[in-house]
Amino acid sequence: MGVLRVVFQMILGFWLPVTLQRLHRRRLTEERRERAWNFASWGAAVYAFGPLSMMGWLWVTKQDWARWRREGGVAVALGKSVLLLFVGLLASLVLFLVIFLVDRFVGLTQGEPFWLLDS
Repeated sequence: MGVLRVVFQMILGFWLPVTLQRLHRRRLTEERRERAWNFASWGAAVYAFGPLSMMGWLWVTKQDWARWRREGGVAVALGKSVLLLFVGLLASLVLFLVIFLVDRFVGLTQGEPFWLLDS
């Protein structure tokens, strides 16, 4: 059962980010959609980074350094960039949490305790 759970985690690690990114892509303007990754880059990012690809996805689709710098200066552009990367990190952490909780639920169905403590 251990191998199946690892495979299940891997599938969730690919499927969840792709699903969220596809939903997000539908809401993008045509200009933003053009700036997004092509399918080869998108697949490579999800394959290599899994849920952490959310950081790169948000950076590629939402970042507008030139406009932010023009409207507010370098400090504002830098602040917005850091905030955008933080939001991407939070999205990644939520996906990791979902994967963990699904795995723990599967473990519970196998009779494992929720936290796997050795007490």
